[in-house]
Amino acid sequence: MRLLTYLELSRYSEAQLRLVIRDMRNVLPLLTPGSSAHETALMNLRHAMLLLDRLQRRPAFRI
Repeated sequence: MRLLTYLELSRYSEAQLRLVIRDMRNVLPLLTPGSSAHETALMNLRHAMLLLDRLQRRPAFRI
């Protein structure tokens, strides 16, 4: 499993972040707790959730 950096995820759309979150939640039960793959999945999940929360809180652009 590849670690998705915070910078990389910051370029994702809301829909893409939701897919990452769904994928990580689906794969976590299949991984051995404490393994590097499990820790990577957790980090990806945390970063994606933080960024999604940030996107949802951002005020809409107004002219």
